[in-house]
Amino acid sequence: MKKVSVIISTYNRQEDLRKTLDSLSSQTVLPYELIIVDESTDGSIKKLIKDKKLPFKKRYFHRDAEYKSLPASRNVGIKKAEGEILLFLDDDVTLDNNYIKQLQETYSNNKIMAVQGYIKNISINSYYLYFDRFIQSIFLNSDLKFKGCNVKKGVFGNTYPIKKPKQPIESQWLSGCNMSFRKDFLDDYNLKFDENLLRYAFKEDVDLSYRVYKICKNQKLKTVLNPDMLLNHRISQTSRVPSSTYTKIKYTYTEYFFFKNTDANMVIFYWSLLGHIIQRVILSIIRVDLSIMGNISGLLYSFKHLKQIKKCDLTQINKDLFN
Repeated sequence: MKKVSVIISTYNRQEDLRKTLDSLSSQTVLPYELIIVDESTDGSIKKLIKDKKLPFKKRYFHRDAEYKSLPASRNVGIKKAEGEILLFLDDDVTLDNNYIKQLQETYSNNKIMAVQGYIKNISINSYYLYFDRFIQSIFLNSDLKFKGCNVKKGVFGNTYPIKKPKQPIESQWLSGCNMSFRKDFLDDYNLKFDENLLRYAFKEDVDLSYRVYKICKNQKLKTVLNPDMLLNHRISQTSRVPSSTYTKIKYTYTEYFFFKNTDANMVIFYWSLLGHIIQRVILSIIRVDLSIMGNISGLLYSFKHLKQIKKCDLTQINKDLFN
């Protein structure tokens, strides 16, 4: 079986990380090594890793840079890893006990280059879901299928299998909370996470995995979601950026992905954004959710900087957002 290097980037989330490490330690098949890349502002994570007894090799690295960046931290993990399979986990996930066993078995197929598991704690109102998918499909942001994991033509065009598939399916993008790649594949094509995306980023997982998928498709290789690899994503609220900043990041980085990785047709751009606005308005009415105002603010911010985003230049935008 292939050696699995687990790479976790973390930032001021000691207790969340502790639960994730307990989950890793309970695996029926253990990883070869754990790599922690820490951007915390204190020594709590370093102390946790030093003191915690783990049944596998552990390696700790602290990344001290002007700007915190999840993608940059994960790239440190790529460089340092010794395993043949690189498994990136968020610091707030709980894996089912057979997750890594199933991961290794999946990679026994030499055609498979990238794998993710299935996040089982997804909760969505089914009645609204059908209506939402219908509306979003009109605006190229979704489709009417419930089992796909696809990148659509629209700016907000990612789908995830709401209903758990019965067998592995093709996955055009992988969720950052649990995504894995063959190390030699990343090395051969000089693939890494986009370090233009700062803090906990947004779309950094889709950006890398979609680039991997496109190469695999041309080479008749596979990227898959294995529904037998189950996990919960606890979605910690610790160390998040303020909501006003988050919405700016969300729209800016999402549009950056669109112009970087798609044909960037401006008719599709505005059409799909219109669909997204309609979807957010309907959702705010159904849930009496006032976050629509924050989304409008974020959207207006991205429009203000659209010229730079279209050029895929985030330099000044990042300075504005994070200084």
